[in-house]
Amino acid sequence: MTDLPIAVERRDASLRSDLAAAAAVFASAFAILLAAFVGSALLLAGERVLWTGQGPVPAARFCIFLSLITAYSLAGLVLLRRGAARDFTELRPRSGADPVRWQVWVARFQSRRADAIAAAVGAVFGLAINELGAALAARSWVLPWIGLRIWSAVLNALLFASLALLARWSVVQIGALRAIGRRIPVSLLDQRPLVPFVRAGLRAAIAWLVGSSLAFTLLLDVIAPSLVFAVIGGTMGIGIAALLLPSAGLNERLRAEKDRELAWIRAEIATARAALARSDAASREEAARLPALLAWETRVADASTWPFDVPTLLRFALLLLVPLGSWLGGALVEWVVDRWLGG
Repeated sequence: MTDLPIAVERRDASLRSDLAAAAAVFASAFAILLAAFVGSALLLAGERVLWTGQGPVPAARFCIFLSLITAYSLAGLVLLRRGAARDFTELRPRSGADPVRWQVWVARFQSRRADAIAAAVGAVFGLAINELGAALAARSWVLPWIGLRIWSAVLNALLFASLALLARWSVVQIGALRAIGRRIPVSLLDQRPLVPFVRAGLRAAIAWLVGSSLAFTLLLDVIAPSLVFAVIGGTMGIGIAALLLPSAGLNERLRAEKDRELAWIRAEIATARAALARSDAASREEAARLPALLAWETRVADASTWPFDVPTLLRFALLLLVPLGSWLGGALVEWVVDRWLGG
């Protein structure tokens, strides 16, 4: 028992270290992207490409928001990578996997070749999204500087390359955790050893869903919001899957354990129930077990077959709805004001 506070303290220290590293990457990446964008615009084209008497140039503001989201996605890569390494280390002794199988999972997660392919595919997809958005925006936007088009393409390529890496790592980790969950010893009444599965799911889900919330800022300046909604819908779907799928293997194990325990209890209840009809001493002793068996049946029947409970999921959903709602509300207010002032 004395080891538990020490383990919690070490885990909290690791989490603080991960958050500090991710925050440093976010701050430095956003500062570099913002300085490069604004500096190149002022040096090559002047301030007219950033703002006019009517306010910020929409395409320039779009690039700034895109820089913010790109910096966040790079920070998410750091957080997911470091957290996954810690989860794998913590689960290794209890995984039940043979060394060869374990090495396959680790090698798959650390594969530089797969990372390069995923990043390249993501960058190409980002360029395609950029071209589609530019084609739709050409009807309404008059770009005062070709550099805005170039910066939008560069940022989209970088953003989707990092998202592709996040998706690849999430898929590999989900597959490994599902397989481990089918092997790891479980208990319906003590699910503390299953915390790494919950932590991995929450970490990935928060990274994806908060990033999706930030992406709503792009609605302030896009001509075709359906394109942004489609991308956000995809990232939110990945976030929800990242929350639930790592624990899917555990759910199978816990459900099987629950069914097995309920079958045993109900057989014992049937035996005690039959003993009520007899009057000998042994039967009365057997029947006396009935209240305890019924209470145990209720407790097992109420036990969750997921390593997280409904209140936790509700608090998590409400936490995510706050930033999402604020960004969506901001975009809606901006749209209404523009329409009202524009007559």
